[in-house]
Amino acid sequence: MQNNRNAAESCTVDTMRVSNSLCLWLICFHLPSFLQGAVTERKSPSIRHGKVNKGTVHVFVLAGQSNMEGHGDVDARDHKTNTPKNGTLLYQLHDPRTRGEFKKLWDDKADTWRNLTDVKVWFNEFGIEHGVNGSTIPGINRKDYLAGDLSTGYGAGGNAHAIGPELGFGFNLKLPKGDKALIIKTAWGGTELASNWRPPLSTTTFDPYCVLPKCNPYQVGHLYQVMIEDVERLLKPGVLGKIYPDLEGMTPDIAGFGWFQGWNDGCNVNATAAYETNMVHMIQDLRRAWKKPKLPASIAISGFGGWLIQGQGRTPPDCWDGPNATKIHCHCDGDRDCRRIDIMLSQIAAANLTRHPELECCVEAVETRNFYRPPEYSPSGQGFHFNHNSETYYLIGKAMAESMHNMMWSIDGDVPGGHDQRKIVVPSSSSSASSIEEREAFTLDLDSNYRRIEEN
Repeated sequence: MQNNRNAAESCTVDTMRVSNSLCLWLICFHLPSFLQGAVTERKSPSIRHGKVNKGTVHVFVLAGQSNMEGHGDVDARDHKTNTPKNGTLLYQLHDPRTRGEFKKLWDDKADTWRNLTDVKVWFNEFGIEHGVNGSTIPGINRKDYLAGDLSTGYGAGGNAHAIGPELGFGFNLKLPKGDKALIIKTAWGGTELASNWRPPLSTTTFDPYCVLPKCNPYQVGHLYQVMIEDVERLLKPGVLGKIYPDLEGMTPDIAGFGWFQGWNDGCNVNATAAYETNMVHMIQDLRRAWKKPKLPASIAISGFGGWLIQGQGRTPPDCWDGPNATKIHCHCDGDRDCRRIDIMLSQIAAANLTRHPELECCVEAVETRNFYRPPEYSPSGQGFHFNHNSETYYLIGKAMAESMHNMMWSIDGDVPGGHDQRKIVVPSSSSSASSIEEREAFTLDLDSNYRRIEEN
């Protein structure tokens, strides 16, 4: 699975995998036409046919590219010792330093990973139609998806041995008594915000990726359309109850949007420069489409390499245009490592309500660099997939859930339990900040095992 994804993250060819058939139970339901076909239902004791509940289903849409799909390794073993590899979920479960956090994921009686019955997952990343001439054109007539209670196995390609941020997100949601949650995961590897996910408000600007003769330079990204369509059709009356019988009679409510993406945009100077604007436009468009003007949006920043970005341990000196700048931007030219930093700064800036008063409220950038684990503490050395470290993916999801909780409750009043320390605060354009620390102005999780190397 890991080798299959390497090409998908190439900066020269954006490919998306069409999954092979899974060795899982395939169950067909009498559903609307877009949902008919091969359905993999994760068995769980929560599915009780005929039971009718009342209450709210809080719907969270998690979108992005391969790191939102999820490449956290669950149970890979060392081929010599047959022990769990460092950084796998199984390793975290048995490591006394991390067991306190991860033991809630394990069902001791069943001797397997726990099914969280109050949180459902719907994950569609199958049946993608590919275009010609090397371009990837996702279609909307997809027929295969995963559905069930939250547990392991909702990683990239429906891999039963992989997780994404959804695991930490769902296990750390704070739901009102009697309510449930649904995570709709729409993520595809090797995709760009500038093209594949291009939001409607960005169609009035030039698209540098529209180079084919028949390409419309003002076209809304196909994956943006897929996401909108999936959510709308899933939440039509009567649909959820057919997929999750224990949700029958409950009222779905779109509660938040989570975004984890950025690698492919960082491969191109133009896409990098447009990232902040495109991110703001996506949030505005989703709020309009879902009729949620204050929909909380949690942006997990692209913290590849942790604080030592790409192994260089530096912040370019020209990544700030001055105290009166209208946009954060690194003058990177051909420096790809610099563009990685620029993407992160753009993600942080998009969540700055002083810079973007049009967003009004409820947007946070979530720090992920604290959760990076180097290859020697991970199952692999594949940096753009956070070395397949399950602790990293879990903690990113947990931080996004905490951020979401704060924003959901802050819409109408004070936040119960205080504010999440992983939230990043960026100085406004009128700030007189001059040092690197002041310019980036973030707060760190004091419990992190990996500290930032301060620069003079």
